[in-house]
Amino acid sequence: MRSDITYVVIDTLNHTLSAQALERSNKRFPLENAIIFSDKADLWSGREIIEIPEIKSTKDYNSVVFFDLPKQLKTDFALFIQYDGFVLSGELFSEQYLNWDYIGAPWPHYSDFTVGNGGFSLRSKKLINSIQKYLLPDDLHSAEDVVICRYLRARLEENDGLRFAPEKIAEMFSYEMRKPEFDTFGFHGLSHLPKVMVGEIEELFEYLQPQSVAKFFRSFSKACNNLPCHEKRLFSQYCLKHQTEMLYHAKLNAKIQSRSERVL
Repeated sequence: MRSDITYVVIDTLNHTLSAQALERSNKRFPLENAIIFSDKADLWSGREIIEIPEIKSTKDYNSVVFFDLPKQLKTDFALFIQYDGFVLSGELFSEQYLNWDYIGAPWPHYSDFTVGNGGFSLRSKKLINSIQKYLLPDDLHSAEDVVICRYLRARLEENDGLRFAPEKIAEMFSYEMRKPEFDTFGFHGLSHLPKVMVGEIEELFEYLQPQSVAKFFRSFSKACNNLPCHEKRLFSQYCLKHQTEMLYHAKLNAKIQSRSERVL
């Protein structure tokens, strides 16, 4: 059991699935320490949590990452996991990953600064403690991995000597947008859950919150349509049960996106 890396989980929505992701990860890649930021202490298999208010915005989530986590992290590295991003095979962890201050799945839609996704990522304590001095107020409203890996990367490299993993290393570490032909240490992305949770689909649909599905409905629906007939029916039943709530959140997401585009 390693003592140099700490699992970090931040969740006030998909509590049960995040708790399962943590236990699943820890079984495959055992670590002594875990830091859990959440609003419900009784849903984490008896683990202690750091209580936070319900996360209602990108700013709320970013505030935990940028300001609360540095006060709590004691180990040299933090391994971020989420309900839809966790360890697949502990045997595929490489010690060379510790040569870098940030590793996350590559972003194929960018031509530069392509590393990477934060949902399942390994970050050094040095990086986590270096971000604050470069933040601008607007950064709290952008995805935190984009802020770190694109907005601030050049300054973190030049001024603090921090190192972001090259794309080839990141590809071995995790995947997000497209699964490679080889196995990886971990993954991130709701659209991958139906395949990753083979044999646990009923549990997935029992605990998955409609708000999460609404945000990524198209890719998640496509993944579910590739399931066997019985499990595909479970997805149809889920949509029927939660259609009002998903439609509400879809409209809300559209409004937020429209408002963001007008600001830009």
